[in-house]
Amino acid sequence: MNHEPEDLWVNYAWPNIPWVRINLVVDSQGEIRGSDGTSNPLSSKTDREILKTIRRDAEIIIVGANSVRSEGWHLPPNGTLGIVSRTRHVLETCPDPERVIVGSLDEILDHSLKFQHVLCEGGKFVAGELLARDFADEICLTINLSDVAEEPKLPTWMSAVSPRMWTLHRAIGDDAQAFTIWRRATSEPL
Repeated sequence: MNHEPEDLWVNYAWPNIPWVRINLVVDSQGEIRGSDGTSNPLSSKTDREILKTIRRDAEIIIVGANSVRSEGWHLPPNGTLGIVSRTRHVLETCPDPERVIVGSLDEILDHSLKFQHVLCEGGKFVAGELLARDFADEICLTINLSDVAEEPKLPTWMSAVSPRMWTLHRAIGDDAQAFTIWRRATSEPL
């Protein structure tokens, strides 16, 4: 499936209100890591285009330290990278320490409150905690399909921890993946 950048921008534009997104790619079982321990085997050209579109206007991107260790440093084009780490030892190899903050999840979330566009890119623990704390407004989820006819659904590890119901706001797809946007049942942008 080919998408023009303008199409992606329309589908994934940030609303003009404070908004927290989770963006992940998962396999058909809801796992976020492929055979090499990273998300790379699960991703596709369209998934990477979506990620680039979402990251463009994110003011802070929240990730777990394990995600940085396994995926590498992916600083946002603008803004800050907030790394959740108990040990705080991830900065030793950081290419741009001025644009990175490291702290506990509570510290990173407190820091993110001053931004309007907050993006969480995982891993599983960090995304699950945001859902459990009712901190996210939207989930942008690329789902690798084992059966093209199957209906997209949130992985159990996401829906089970969230105190909110999530509704499928938009789904587009091809033969291998569904590109979905989920919103809290009570949360619509203005």
